[in-house]
Amino acid sequence: MRKSTRPHRPAPARASDWEILVERDGIVASRRLVEGREFPQLRAVGEVRGTPYEVLAVLNDVPAYVEWLPDCVDSTTVRVIDDWRSLIYLRTAAPWPVSDREAVVENQVNFTDPPAKVTVSFRAVTAADVMQKPGTVR
Repeated sequence: MRKSTRPHRPAPARASDWEILVERDGIVASRRLVEGREFPQLRAVGEVRGTPYEVLAVLNDVPAYVEWLPDCVDSTTVRVIDDWRSLIYLRTAAPWPVSDREAVVENQVNFTDPPAKVTVSFRAVTAADVMQKPGTVR
């Protein structure tokens, strides 16, 4: 019997794998456990009034995240990869005695049914070239 040289990849997730955490104001927040990961994946799904371009204008205004993202105290674009993808630094305040949390996330925009629907994904990345700030946990 011949051994496969392809790397093992986990089976694709099914919609039933998501556990709903909260449904409020038309937004559904869910999580799912992923084998080999310490923390679950999180997602929030909802419809927003406005054109995709109006929504993208809000999401692309990274410095303004501190105005509407709960507990966000710092938000900066680290680098633009292309027109629809960038790296963003986020710092979230945590109550004492817990340290603030920080993350570098890749923001990916996909038009799923242009121009009516757009999907924006945020995925935490390692980003070794972005120095961790003192007093934070990444």
